[in-house]
Amino acid sequence: MRGKELNELTEEFMLAESKMNDLLPKVKFATQKLVRQYKEQSFSEWYGSIPKNVYDATIDNITTLSTKIIETRLYKSFIPIFYFRPVPKATAQLFKLIQIRLQIEQYKEDHQEAIFRLEKTFQKIDQNNLGAIANMFQSRDQRMALREQIGFISDYQGFIEDFSAHAEFWENEVKQRIPIRENVHKSRSFYLLEIYKNLHPFSETMLKQPEMFGQLLKTQAEKLQEDIQQSGYDHWHQEMLSLWNKLKHEQAQKDISVYSISLLGNGKADFPNIKAMIDDGLTLNDLIALTPQELKEQYQLPLADTQKINYEAKAVITKLSKQAVPKFNADELSFDKLQFLALLKFCNEYPQGSISGEQQATKLIEQFNDDYRSMINICPTNFEANFIGKDKYDKWIALHDYIYQDAQNLFDIRGKLNLDRSPENNLEAVKQDFIQNGALYFTLIEKLSGQSASYATATLPKAIVEQVLSYPLVTKNLLVKMRRYQDFGTKYILSYRNVLLGDEMGLGKTIQAIAVANHLYQIGQRYAIVVCPLSILENWKSEIHKWSKLSAYTYRGAKRDKEYDAWLNNGGILLTNYEQCFHLVKKEDKPSIDLLVVDEAHYIKNPETNRAKHVKELANIAEYKLFMSGTPLENNLVEMMQLIDILNPTLSKQIRKDQNRLNIEQFKERLATVYLRRKRKEVLQELPKMSIIERWSSFTDEEQKFYDKCVDEASVSGLGALVKMRRAAFIDDESEKIAQIREIAQEAKDMNRKVIVFSFFKNSVLKKLSMLLPTSMEEVLSGDLSPANRQKLIDKFNQSTTSNVLLAQIEAGGVGLNIQTANIVILCEPQWKPSTEQQAISRVYRMGQTRDVIVYRLLTKDSIDESMVDLIDIKQDIFDTYANDSALQDAFKKHESDEAIKEKQKKILEIEKKRLKFLKNKKSGHVHE
Repeated sequence: MRGKELNELTEEFMLAESKMNDLLPKVKFATQKLVRQYKEQSFSEWYGSIPKNVYDATIDNITTLSTKIIETRLYKSFIPIFYFRPVPKATAQLFKLIQIRLQIEQYKEDHQEAIFRLEKTFQKIDQNNLGAIANMFQSRDQRMALREQIGFISDYQGFIEDFSAHAEFWENEVKQRIPIRENVHKSRSFYLLEIYKNLHPFSETMLKQPEMFGQLLKTQAEKLQEDIQQSGYDHWHQEMLSLWNKLKHEQAQKDISVYSISLLGNGKADFPNIKAMIDDGLTLNDLIALTPQELKEQYQLPLADTQKINYEAKAVITKLSKQAVPKFNADELSFDKLQFLALLKFCNEYPQGSISGEQQATKLIEQFNDDYRSMINICPTNFEANFIGKDKYDKWIALHDYIYQDAQNLFDIRGKLNLDRSPENNLEAVKQDFIQNGALYFTLIEKLSGQSASYATATLPKAIVEQVLSYPLVTKNLLVKMRRYQDFGTKYILSYRNVLLGDEMGLGKTIQAIAVANHLYQIGQRYAIVVCPLSILENWKSEIHKWSKLSAYTYRGAKRDKEYDAWLNNGGILLTNYEQCFHLVKKEDKPSIDLLVVDEAHYIKNPETNRAKHVKELANIAEYKLFMSGTPLENNLVEMMQLIDILNPTLSKQIRKDQNRLNIEQFKERLATVYLRRKRKEVLQELPKMSIIERWSSFTDEEQKFYDKCVDEASVSGLGALVKMRRAAFIDDESEKIAQIREIAQEAKDMNRKVIVFSFFKNSVLKKLSMLLPTSMEEVLSGDLSPANRQKLIDKFNQSTTSNVLLAQIEAGGVGLNIQTANIVILCEPQWKPSTEQQAISRVYRMGQTRDVIVYRLLTKDSIDESMVDLIDIKQDIFDTYANDSALQDAFKKHESDEAIKEKQKKILEIEKKRLKFLKNKKSGHVHE
C-alpha cells in the first residue's frame, strides 16, 4: 500500500472515530434536551389546566411554602406522557435519538476489537513510519513489523470505509432529527424506559407513583370528609340522638319501676286476679323475669292466666318504653341532660346553609372519589398511560378534567363551611339558657320525640281536624318554632276565619295570633289590627318583634295619627287599646282590615258598652276575626254567645234558637268551627309540677286591735271596711305575713330562685314590702306604670342577678305578662275572684317554665282570709283550673259576677262581726259552751 493511500485511510478512520466519539454525547445531550423541553411543555400545559382556586385551596391547606418552591417540587415529581395516539413529533424524534444511540453503542460493541486494534495499529504506524530516509536506518525487525501493520490496515480497508460511512450517516440523522421510520408500537416499552432515564431526577420508583397533585386533591377530599364526619351537623345530630335514646331509656326504666301492676288489664273483667302479686310487691320487671310456669307454681294460678299476665306485663313495658319522654326540670338536670340540651340548642341554631353545604360537599366528595377511582382503574400512573389505547387514554384525560372540576366545586363550598363550631361546653351557661328559653327547648324536644299529648281537643270532629291539618301555612319570616298545638291553632284560625281562641293561660295564644298575621302578610293581606287592654299593649309589641319580622305600630297618644299613617303605607300590625277604638272607627281612610285580633275578649262581654260597640264596628269590616280569652267562657254561656254574636251572627242565632234542646256534647259540636280551647295538661307534657301551699299566721296585738276596730266600724262604713280588714295583717312591721315573705324570699335567694309577690294593695302592702325586702326590685309593677315601663321592669327583673323579688299589683301584673324566670309565687291575701289568682299564677306557670312552681297563699287565722277561703273555696277553683276538665254550666257566672261578689262580701262581713262578738263574749266569760 502506498503512503498516500495509507494516509487517506488513517485520516478517514481518525475522522470517523472522532465523529463516533463526538456523536454519542451529542445524541445523549440532544435526548436529554428534548426530554427536558418536552417535560417543561407538558408540565406547563398540565399546570395551567389546574383551576386556580383548586390549586390555591390545595396548596394553601397543606403548606406555607412559596408558590415557586411548590411549583419546583411539583415539576421534579412530574412524569410526562410521551406516547399516545397520534404520537407527538418530539416523541418520534426521541425514539430516533434513542435508536441512534443504541445503534452506535451496539456498533461499537460489535466492532470493539477491530476498532481497538485499528487504533493501536495506526498509533504504531505513526510511531514507526518515520519517512523514507529514516526508515533506511531501521532494523530488519522494525521494517518487517511496519510492513505487517500496513498489511493489517490494508486488510481492514473495507471496515474502515464502513465505519466512516456509519459515522457520517448517524451524524446526518442526528442533524436532521428525522423521526423514526419503523413501527415501534410493539417495542415502545423499551424505548420509553430509555427516554424516561433521561429525566432529572429519575428513579424507576418515580414511574410507579401516582401523579402528586391528584394525590393531594384526594388527600384534601378525604380530610374534608373526615372533618364533616367528625365536626359537621350530622355528627352532632347523631350525638344528640344517641344521648336522647340513652335518656329515653333511663326514663322508661323509671316509668316502669313506678308503674303499679294493679293497673294491668285496664279493668278487664276476664283479667286474672293478681292481688297476691300486688301484696307481694311485685313489679313489672318481676313479672317478666318469672316465666308463666314459675308464676303458675308460685301463685297457684292456671297456666293460661299466668301467660296472660306475662303477656300483658311485656305489652305495658313495650308501651312505656316507646312513650317515655325524659323530664327536664332546671333543678334536676344531670350531666347527660345538660349535654343533651347543649347539643339540642347547637343543632337547632346550626345554619341551614351550612347543613345544606355539608350535604352538598359530601355528594361532591363522593363524585370526586368516583371519578378519581375511575381514573386510577383505567391507569394508575402517568407512565402506564403510555401503554393504553386511544379511547381509554382520551377517557383518562377527560377524567382529569372531571376531578379538577369536582375539586373546584368542592373547594368553593368548603370555603363557605364552618366546621370549627361546637356545642357550648359551659354547662352552667346551658342551664341558664334553658331557664331563660324553656319554651323553645320544649318545642324542640316535642319535635324530636315525635310525641305530643294533643294538638287539638277531643271534642273536635275528625273531619275538622283533618281539614285543619291540611291547611298550607306560610311561615316565612316567622321567628318562632311553634308547638304542634300552636301550629294546629294557627291553621284552625285561618281555616275558619272567625274564631274564639280560648286556650288556657300560658299556652301561647299571642304566638298563634302573630303566626296568623304573618301568614296573611306573606300572601298579600297586609293590614292587621290588635285590640287589647292598655296594660299589655307593650307586651304585644315586644312579642311581635321577638317572634316575627312584622312591623308594629301603636295607635295611642300624641303620635297615634303618625303611627296610623305609617301602618297605612307599610302594612303590618296596628296595636291599640279598647279606649282608642272610638277614634279608630271614625277614621274615614280605613283600609279593608285583613285581620282583627281582640285580646282578653271578655272585656267586651257586655254588648251595651261603648268598647263592645266600637270593636264590633271594626269586626264588621275585617275579613279574619280572632277573639282571644284564657277565661273558661264555656262556663258562662251568656258571655260566650255575646262574643259569638260578633264573630258569627248566623251561627249564634241558630244556637240561641236551639239552646234549650242542646246537651253539652251537641253544644260543643255546634261550636266546633268557631271555638277552640286547649288546656295545659292536654298539650304540655313537660309542664313541671305545681304545689299550692297555704301558710297560716296570726295577727300581732297591734294588727288584732286594728282589725277589730275595722269590724266595729263596718256597721257605719259598710262594705268599705272590708278593704281595711283585708290588709290588716300588714300594718305592723313585726307582721307574721311579712316575716313569712322575708323567709321565703331569702330561701329563694340562697337557691338562686326568683319570686313574684302579688297583692291587691299597692301602697299599704307592696310599697311597704319594697322597703323591707333588700333583694326586691325598687319599683312596684302596678297599674300606674305605662305599658312600656311595665315591660322594661319585667325585662330588668328577668335579667337581674341581684334582685330576686318582683312586687306586683295583682290586677296589673296578673294579666297578659310572661314572667317564667320566676317559679315562686306569693299571694299576700285571698282575692274575690278565683280567676284573679289563676291569672296571676299563670304568669309563671305557663309554656316555657323549666322549674317546679310553688304557690304560697298567705292566710291569717280568725280573720277575713279564713272566711273568704271557706266561702269562695279559691284553692279548689285553682286546682280545678289546672287539673279538671271544664263543664258547661253557669257556676262560673254565679261565682264571679259583680252581684255574686257583693253577696259574698256581705256574708263575710256578717261572719266577721259574729266572730268578733264571739271573741269578746268569750273574753268576758259570757260564752256558753
